[in-house]
Amino acid sequence: MNLNEIVAAESSFTVNGKTYQTSPLTAREHAKVQTRILSMRGDPIEVARKLADVLNPEERKELFEKAYNDAVRAKIVTAGEVDAFMNTLEGTVYCIYLSLQKYHPEIDEDEAASLVEQQGREFLDGIITELQAKVGDATPEQIARLVADKEAAWLSELICKIAGLPEGNSASPAQGETELTGHSLGNDGSKS
Repeated sequence: MNLNEIVAAESSFTVNGKTYQTSPLTAREHAKVQTRILSMRGDPIEVARKLADVLNPEERKELFEKAYNDAVRAKIVTAGEVDAFMNTLEGTVYCIYLSLQKYHPEIDEDEAASLVEQQGREFLDGIITELQAKVGDATPEQIARLVADKEAAWLSELICKIAGLPEGNSASPAQGETELTGHSLGNDGSKS
Protein backbone atom coordinates (compact mmCIF):
# COMPACT_ATOMS: atom_id res chain seq x y z
CA MET A 1 0.00 0.00 0.00
CA ASN A 2 1.20 3.47 -0.80
CA LEU A 3 1.96 5.46 2.34
CA ASN A 4 0.04 8.50 1.05
CA GLU A 5 -3.26 6.63 1.63
CA ILE A 6 -2.60 5.94 5.28
CA VAL A 7 -4.07 8.93 7.12
CA ALA A 8 -7.06 9.59 4.86
CA ALA A 9 -9.22 6.67 6.03
CA GLU A 10 -9.07 3.37 7.85
CA SER A 11 -6.16 1.75 6.12
CA SER A 12 -3.13 -0.43 6.57
CA PHE A 13 0.42 -0.64 5.29
CA THR A 14 3.20 -3.17 5.61
CA VAL A 15 6.82 -2.50 6.50
CA ASN A 16 9.34 -5.33 6.80
CA GLY A 17 6.53 -7.89 6.68
CA LYS A 18 4.52 -6.37 9.54
CA THR A 19 1.11 -4.82 8.85
CA TYR A 20 0.13 -1.58 10.58
CA GLN A 21 -3.49 -0.41 10.85
CA THR A 22 -4.19 3.33 10.68
CA SER A 23 -7.21 5.52 11.24
CA PRO A 24 -8.07 8.94 9.81
CA LEU A 25 -7.13 11.98 11.83
CA THR A 26 -9.99 13.16 14.02
CA ALA A 27 -10.77 16.66 15.25
CA ARG A 28 -8.93 15.78 18.47
CA GLU A 29 -5.81 14.82 16.51
CA HIS A 30 -6.04 18.00 14.43
CA ALA A 31 -6.13 19.90 17.74
CA LYS A 32 -2.96 18.01 18.78
CA VAL A 33 -1.30 19.19 15.57
CA GLN A 34 -2.22 22.77 16.45
CA THR A 35 -0.92 22.30 20.00
CA ARG A 36 2.37 20.99 18.60
CA ILE A 37 2.67 24.08 16.40
CA LEU A 38 1.96 26.37 19.36
CA SER A 39 4.62 24.59 21.40
CA MET A 40 7.17 25.27 18.68
CA ARG A 41 6.68 29.02 18.89
CA GLY A 42 9.24 30.88 20.92
CA ASP A 43 8.25 33.04 23.87
CA PRO A 44 8.14 36.51 22.29
CA ILE A 45 9.22 38.26 25.51
CA GLU A 46 12.22 35.95 25.87
CA VAL A 47 13.17 36.50 22.23
CA ALA A 48 12.91 40.27 22.75
CA ARG A 49 15.17 40.07 25.83
CA LYS A 50 17.85 38.31 23.80
CA LEU A 51 17.71 40.99 21.09
CA ALA A 52 17.40 44.03 23.36
CA ASP A 53 21.12 44.53 23.96
CA VAL A 54 21.83 45.34 20.32
CA LEU A 55 19.01 47.84 19.88
CA ASN A 56 18.75 51.53 20.70
CA PRO A 57 16.17 52.56 23.34
CA GLU A 58 13.46 53.47 20.81
CA GLU A 59 13.84 50.18 18.89
CA ARG A 60 13.93 48.27 22.18
CA LYS A 61 10.64 49.88 23.30
CA GLU A 62 8.98 49.05 19.96
CA LEU A 63 10.29 45.46 20.09
CA PHE A 64 8.97 44.91 23.62
CA GLU A 65 5.58 46.40 22.73
CA LYS A 66 5.28 43.98 19.80
CA ALA A 67 6.51 41.09 21.93
CA TYR A 68 3.96 41.91 24.64
CA ASN A 69 1.13 42.09 22.08
CA ASP A 70 2.19 38.74 20.64
CA ALA A 71 2.37 37.20 24.11
CA VAL A 72 -1.13 38.27 25.12
CA ARG A 73 -2.92 37.64 21.82
CA ALA A 74 -5.11 34.60 21.44
CA LYS A 75 -3.22 31.38 20.89
CA ILE A 76 -4.50 30.70 17.38
CA VAL A 77 -2.85 28.60 14.72
CA THR A 78 -3.52 29.79 11.20
CA ALA A 79 -4.23 27.51 8.26
CA GLY A 80 -0.96 28.68 6.75
CA GLU A 81 0.96 27.54 9.83
CA VAL A 82 -0.74 24.13 9.69
CA ASP A 83 0.10 23.82 5.98
CA ALA A 84 3.70 24.84 6.60
CA PHE A 85 4.02 22.30 9.44
CA MET A 86 2.49 19.51 7.38
CA ASN A 87 4.95 20.28 4.59
CA THR A 88 7.82 19.37 6.89
CA LEU A 89 9.10 15.89 7.56
CA GLU A 90 8.44 16.46 11.27
CA GLY A 91 4.80 17.34 10.53
CA THR A 92 4.33 14.34 8.26
CA VAL A 93 5.82 11.96 10.82
CA TYR A 94 3.71 13.48 13.61
CA CYS A 95 0.48 13.02 11.63
CA ILE A 96 1.34 9.43 10.77
CA TYR A 97 2.19 8.80 14.42
CA LEU A 98 -1.25 10.15 15.38
CA SER A 99 -2.97 8.00 12.73
CA LEU A 100 -1.31 4.88 14.17
CA GLN A 101 -2.35 5.50 17.80
CA LYS A 102 -5.85 3.98 17.65
CA TYR A 103 -4.56 0.52 16.71
CA HIS A 104 -0.90 0.77 17.79
CA PRO A 105 -0.71 2.89 20.95
CA GLU A 106 2.67 1.33 21.73
CA ILE A 107 4.29 3.09 18.76
CA ASP A 108 6.06 6.31 19.71
CA GLU A 109 7.07 9.15 17.38
CA ASP A 110 10.58 7.79 16.86
CA GLU A 111 9.19 4.45 15.73
CA ALA A 112 6.70 6.22 13.45
CA ALA A 113 9.62 8.13 11.92
CA SER A 114 11.42 4.84 11.31
CA LEU A 115 8.33 3.42 9.61
CA VAL A 116 8.06 6.50 7.35
CA GLU A 117 11.76 6.20 6.51
CA GLN A 118 11.50 2.49 5.71
CA GLN A 119 8.30 2.95 3.68
CA GLY A 120 10.02 5.74 1.74
CA ARG A 121 13.03 3.51 1.05
CA GLU A 122 10.75 0.73 -0.22
CA PHE A 123 8.93 3.28 -2.40
CA LEU A 124 12.18 4.58 -3.90
CA ASP A 125 13.53 1.05 -4.40
CA GLY A 126 10.40 0.30 -6.45
CA ILE A 127 10.95 3.39 -8.60
CA ILE A 128 14.60 2.47 -9.19
CA THR A 129 13.64 -1.08 -10.21
CA GLU A 130 10.97 0.33 -12.53
CA LEU A 131 13.48 2.73 -14.05
CA GLN A 132 16.07 0.05 -14.60
CA ALA A 133 13.51 -2.04 -16.47
CA LYS A 134 12.10 0.80 -18.59
CA VAL A 135 14.91 3.28 -19.16
CA GLY A 136 18.24 1.54 -19.30
CA ASP A 137 20.00 4.38 -21.13
CA ALA A 138 19.17 7.19 -18.69
CA THR A 139 21.99 9.16 -17.11
CA PRO A 140 22.35 9.20 -13.31
CA GLU A 141 21.24 12.87 -13.30
CA GLN A 142 18.06 12.03 -15.22
CA ILE A 143 17.28 9.14 -12.89
CA ALA A 144 17.93 11.34 -9.83
CA ARG A 145 15.59 14.03 -11.21
CA LEU A 146 12.83 11.50 -11.87
CA VAL A 147 13.22 9.95 -8.42
CA ALA A 148 13.08 13.42 -6.82
CA ASP A 149 9.96 14.27 -8.83
CA LYS A 150 8.24 11.00 -7.86
CA GLU A 151 9.23 11.45 -4.20
CA ALA A 152 7.93 15.04 -4.24
CA ALA A 153 4.63 13.83 -5.71
CA TRP A 154 4.39 11.10 -3.08
CA LEU A 155 5.03 13.56 -0.23
CA SER A 156 2.64 16.08 -1.76
CA GLU A 157 -0.20 13.55 -1.94
CA LEU A 158 0.57 12.36 1.59
CA ILE A 159 0.34 15.92 2.87
CA CYS A 160 -2.96 16.48 1.02
CA LYS A 161 -4.41 13.36 2.60
CA ILE A 162 -3.18 14.35 6.06
CA ALA A 163 -4.72 17.80 5.62
CA GLY A 164 -7.96 16.30 4.32
CA LEU A 165 -7.62 17.97 0.93
CA PRO A 166 -8.90 16.28 -2.23
CA GLU A 167 -6.34 14.36 -4.26
CA GLY A 168 -4.58 16.39 -6.91
CA ASN A 169 -5.05 19.59 -4.89
CA SER A 170 -1.34 20.15 -4.43
CA ALA A 171 1.05 20.96 -7.20
CA SER A 172 4.08 18.74 -7.54
CA PRO A 173 6.79 18.27 -10.12
CA ALA A 174 5.53 14.79 -10.97
CA GLN A 175 2.09 16.00 -12.04
CA GLY A 176 3.57 16.83 -15.40
CA GLU A 177 5.98 14.60 -17.19
CA THR A 178 9.69 14.14 -16.66
CA GLU A 179 11.91 13.92 -19.74
CA LEU A 180 14.29 10.98 -19.89
CA THR A 181 16.60 10.39 -22.83
CA GLY A 182 14.13 11.69 -25.36
CA HIS A 183 11.17 9.81 -23.87
CA SER A 184 8.50 11.10 -21.51
CA LEU A 185 7.86 9.06 -18.42
CA GLY A 186 4.35 9.67 -17.09
CA ASN A 187 3.17 9.55 -13.49
CA ASP A 188 2.45 5.84 -13.81
CA GLY A 189 6.01 5.19 -14.99
CA SER A 190 5.01 4.32 -18.56
CA LYS A 191 7.24 5.49 -21.38
CA SER A 192 5.79 7.40 -24.31
